Amino acid sequence: MVENPETGIKKNNRIRLNGVTDVNGAIKGMYDLLKNIKDGEVTTTKLGLDFKTFREHYKKVSGKTPVSLCREDNCLKHWEKFFGTDIKIGQITPRQILAYRGKLLQRGLSPNTANHPVAPSPPGPVFIAQPYQFTPNP
Repeated sequence: MVENPETGIKKNNRIRLNGVTDVNGAIKGMYDLLKNIKDGEVTTTKLGLDFKTFREHYKKVSGKTPVSLCREDNCLKHWEKFFGTDIKIGQITPRQILAYRGKLLQRGLSPNTANHPVAPSPPGPVFIAQPYQFTPNP
């Protein structure tokens, strides 16, 4: 059992021990790793980047158009103010997202406007279908 230092949850983890070629080396490597985790020298990154680093990284790799990127970055800046810059992406809960949406609604925004920065963007281009006109056969 390995305890996640960020959440305190213990669970079985498979950890790759680099440079180990035999059983004795694996046992020694395991105890060294557990000692380093206990001493705080090794931390997990399972919860992801902190929000500020994520926002900067997202701007570089998203591949969005400049207009979309500007709009999304503006939304992320507001999220960053609400959650804080040091929160890990994996620590954000649905309850916190709903609290952010509630804050927008309290400011007097309409539900559609409040959902805009909360709803995920659709993958790829979005095509708006024209309404179907039914024409009966003569």
